Amino acid sequence: MEEIKHRQVLLLGLESAGKTTIVTRLSEQMPPGEAVPGVEPTNGFSVKSLHHEGYQIECWEVGGADHLHKHWWRYKRRTQQGLIYVVDGSDVGQIPKAMKVLEDFLQEHATPSWPILILANKKDLVSDTKEIEELLSTSTEQLKKFVPFGSIKVMSCSAAPAPSPADQGLYDALEWVERSIDYNMGL
Repeated sequence: MEEIKHRQVLLLGLESAGKTTIVTRLSEQMPPGEAVPGVEPTNGFSVKSLHHEGYQIECWEVGGADHLHKHWWRYKRRTQQGLIYVVDGSDVGQIPKAMKVLEDFLQEHATPSWPILILANKKDLVSDTKEIEELLSTSTEQLKKFVPFGSIKVMSCSAAPAPSPADQGLYDALEWVERSIDYNMGL
């Protein structure tokens, strides 16, 4: 029997980016096409376990309302292994603010070897995700100075019901986080 690898990640992003939907879909291993029922914004934080291909990832999701940003650092202490930052990929106008909030957080609280996944959610609501991914990739150049020994990747996904798992992008994102944490740990 294969040993379960335990990992911890912090899940951040602005309000309504889809963090709760993502973590609920992954923690409950919901099949494609099934809607996530009754999602309410996270006020404070929640912790859920994600089980995926030999990993158990403890995911600390912290609410994205403006008044909660100043408290994000408190949860970072508990999740030293990685960061998933969710942006609303259907709202191009919101991306500069989202990236500024992330930059401010990293400037004060980055771990130099963190893998950071910037996840553009809601790709099902846009016809072409390339513009969003290019905008986010350009923004990540400024962030690299805060994680000189880590890695930053931009991916897109849809936490909403999708016709197949490949269309969601969530499991590809989760696999990247798993591999990146393992790499940082020398595994």
